[in-house]
Amino acid sequence: MTLLDIFHYQGRGQPIGGAATQTYQEKVLTIQPSNLILYHPMNELTGSTATDQSAEGNDGSYTGVTLANILGPDGVNYAPFFDGANDFNDFYSAGFNSDYSGTEGTMAIWCKVTNSGVWTDGENRRCIFFGNTGYTNIVSLAKSGNNNEFTFVYKAANGDTVSVTKSSLTTTAWFHVAITWSDSGNVVKAYYNGTQEGSDQAMTDTWNGTLNSDYCNIGCRNNDVPDKMWDGYLAHGAIWKTALTDAEIATLADT
Repeated sequence: MTLLDIFHYQGRGQPIGGAATQTYQEKVLTIQPSNLILYHPMNELTGSTATDQSAEGNDGSYTGVTLANILGPDGVNYAPFFDGANDFNDFYSAGFNSDYSGTEGTMAIWCKVTNSGVWTDGENRRCIFFGNTGYTNIVSLAKSGNNNEFTFVYKAANGDTVSVTKSSLTTTAWFHVAITWSDSGNVVKAYYNGTQEGSDQAMTDTWNGTLNSDYCNIGCRNNDVPDKMWDGYLAHGAIWKTALTDAEIATLADT
């Protein structure tokens, strides 16, 4: 290998003469890009803006978050730390409010707890959440208040809550979670590390709420009086206005 070869190789993420290696961020952007309405890799090194990489430009705003604290799930980019007390990424905007769909969608994120004790601390901790005043219409991915449980929740029109629970969790590694909902298909699905968790759940009502500007967050539920705070690390939060397929969710869970 000559010095010129080395110069051309460095920083490109590909072998000389070989195909380019697709980054995880690039992969996310290839999945239903016309329906992707928010994608926050959260790999910023400084600043207070969580940049949206989707075409919609729905940036968020960090409060208290420690950026670039640990290597993310791809082992290349850094991810932020949420301290479980008052840290969050507020992704509400007029643009997101216009873009989102409570009747058809997908929400996904990578998560990691600070330590194994978080799983038994008795606290309900949101990874990513959006909803309306009164919480009569919500989508939520969260650690349950019950020991070693994670919950996937969809609720519309103050009807019955559609919930799936993943039990017996003790992991301190990165894990991927996702939820899809489809009013037209009458189904809610939950996914853990790319595999469907539980069975298909029937939707009980049709979303009819207007988003509360305080209730669209990564790392908490309500950012006005911060509650349900995540204790650990979060990366690659994404929302689509369509229900992704099983294969697309499996792709998201593969770094």
